[in-house]
Amino acid sequence: MSVLKDFSDLLRISLCFLASIVMLIAGYACYRLNGVLEKELDPSFSPQNFLEFLLQNEIVPLDGILIGIIVPFSLIAGTHIVNDYFDYSNDILSQRLDRPLARGTVTLTTAKRLFLSFYSLGFLVTIIMVIFYSLSPFFILITLFFIGLGVGYNLGVKKYGIIGNIWVSIGYVAPFLMATILVGIMNDWVLLNISIISLFIFFLALGREVLKDIMDIEGDLKTGKRSVAISLGSHWAARISGGVYIVSILFGAILLFFGFRNNWVFLIGFILLVGLLMTTTIMLIRDPTLETATKGRKYTRWSLWWATGLIFLSSFFIV
Repeated sequence: MSVLKDFSDLLRISLCFLASIVMLIAGYACYRLNGVLEKELDPSFSPQNFLEFLLQNEIVPLDGILIGIIVPFSLIAGTHIVNDYFDYSNDILSQRLDRPLARGTVTLTTAKRLFLSFYSLGFLVTIIMVIFYSLSPFFILITLFFIGLGVGYNLGVKKYGIIGNIWVSIGYVAPFLMATILVGIMNDWVLLNISIISLFIFFLALGREVLKDIMDIEGDLKTGKRSVAISLGSHWAARISGGVYIVSILFGAILLFFGFRNNWVFLIGFILLVGLLMTTTIMLIRDPTLETATKGRKYTRWSLWWATGLIFLSSFFIV
């Protein structure tokens, strides 16, 4: 059981599954958004539900979709492992016992083999999708770009504070881009809404990345990383995190005037999400300590799950 826990902690497996789920959700959102245009051309058009979409997708068959979702899972897993591999010394100094490498239950050699394996698997599946399922070669470019993000971040970008935070947050958008290519719907209306959704998720992730730096101040000081929390202090890191969340909220609100207009499910869920983000921000501004940042990190993970689920549920009610 401890081996499974170590493996799960190393991959941050819940976020790996989230990436695969996001790819499915984004693909379905593209399809439903495109249904708005289809209905304008044919008033009798009735969009498929999610299961019908998976089982009867005319663009990519079910086996192609199931193979395709391996890509974001593998890339996220590889990136999490490579992060821990390069952050080993920092995590030791910060006493990050939630990391298997830092607590000594997984060796550096094993971690290296694992991140190379996951990256290779993600790239191999990408090649299979392009060759056997006639996906756009852009799928390969996005996969390589994502791998480059993970490796480049750890080879030096992460030391540059907010730039490193932005670098990581871009990765959260990759499943949305992959899904758009997977379903092959690329008209202006769909791309506009997917772009807004991507910015909504990007700033949600960026706020979380800035917040997480509060947890690692001690280790970052000793390793030379110039995080926002180090450069400006915990109080300002909390404020900046809150400000970024407000930008995310603004992009979420924009969706109420475009793809999710007249969508009461999105409206109600979005209000609850705003409440969670504002509660986390106020909590951190009042007490930007390690203990509070740890709680905030958990809450913001919930917010990512919530935002993803909200986009999915709301897709059923796109009109």
